[in-house]
Amino acid sequence: MTLLRELKQIGPLRLERKNEPIMKISRILILAALLSSAHSFMAFSAEQSGWRSITLGDLTFSNHGTKDVKGQGELDLEADNYYFAPTFLRGTPKQKLKVEIENESSTLHDFSIPDQHLDVDIPRKGKVAVEITFPPSGVVYFFCKFHSARGMNGELLTGDATAGLHTKRQEAHHEVGLPLDVEEHPADDQVLSVVRDPQAVSPQSRK
Repeated sequence: MTLLRELKQIGPLRLERKNEPIMKISRILILAALLSSAHSFMAFSAEQSGWRSITLGDLTFSNHGTKDVKGQGELDLEADNYYFAPTFLRGTPKQKLKVEIENESSTLHDFSIPDQHLDVDIPRKGKVAVEITFPPSGVVYFFCKFHSARGMNGELLTGDATAGLHTKRQEAHHEVGLPLDVEEHPADDQVLSVVRDPQAVSPQSRK
């Protein structure tokens, strides 16, 4: 009986020793997966830390920075979900700027400046070119008519003008035919059909 007991004790011990390499490998794999996840999270956090959502007046901006374009004639502007980068452009009075806007997303976006009769769709993974003009003074508001409610807004700042001084969001949206009492962004896989107010200012013809 004593021998039988010893054999029973030796059996599980051998099995445990046999499984030790497998257990060590499993621990190493789990540790590697945890380290990889932590690295990915840190990289994502670092990427996101470059921008933040801010509220100025009655508008929310997905703020991707301010660029001084004084003396420049051309600019590349990024449109993505759901922001313009750079978000604020600072120029000189009546400065004209040719802007190539690239939509890097799979969502339809738009670039609108009602004060300048601009209302241009930016196709998915596509580009458009527009010419904008800085005001003699103050601020001009631009936005995506589909996603303004998600923070896809920006401004042209003349001289040392302070961002967010305008309070014309509803007027601007009305001029491109957006309803004032509903959210203006469509689903990502849909195109919004806008019924234009016949009293609104007609947008510039698309090139």
